[in-house]
Amino acid sequence: MSAKTRSSFYWAMRLLPQDRRRAMFALYAFCRAVDDIADGEGAADGKRSALAEIRNVLEQGGEAPAPGPVSSMLALMRAHGVDKADALAVVAGMACDAAPEVRMDDDA
Repeated sequence: MSAKTRSSFYWAMRLLPQDRRRAMFALYAFCRAVDDIADGEGAADGKRSALAEIRNVLEQGGEAPAPGPVSSMLALMRAHGVDKADALAVVAGMACDAAPEVRMDDDA
């Protein structure tokens, strides 16, 4: 985790045993990467396309095309039993966030 991406979670994660700390850093990096896509510059279609590519890789469960947060998430899914549905839910949430206007139904 670089100084640029450190958050208040960094110090809490530092207290974990080394294997869990590395897993949490990888999980955080994945969430950060898909959030950066959703919140980044560019057209909503391009963002949704990039997120769809990530979703497809996660659904297939094979190897990511390049080392990075997606390949780390796949490794977490295998090594630590991270549920594929949970990883896909993160991507789906970011796809909603990538829309030009986010509209949510109210409680009524």
